[in-house]
Amino acid sequence: MKEKKSMRLFLVAASSFIGGVGLGLLMAPRNGRQNRQWLIQHVSEWSPRRTNNKKQHTLKRQLRKLRNRVKRGYHNRVPDLYAATDQLDLGY
Repeated sequence: MKEKKSMRLFLVAASSFIGGVGLGLLMAPRNGRQNRQWLIQHVSEWSPRRTNNKKQHTLKRQLRKLRNRVKRGYHNRVPDLYAATDQLDLGY
């Protein structure tokens, strides 16, 4: 029952997305050639083959900094349970 519900939800979402894209292309103020050029231009900006090494290096550095900030914040807010329970006497 649950699988049917989730499959139905997926089909509705997918068909809505495809219908929206189709309607958007039909009602676009530009013709097909201009739309394709616009799409190619914007997709190529995000393509990993098109990004230069400096940009990739910068993005990797920013991601590393973010990861380190998250780790520090986690360690500052969540206590180390092994260290906190080390002194407990669990004997009866």
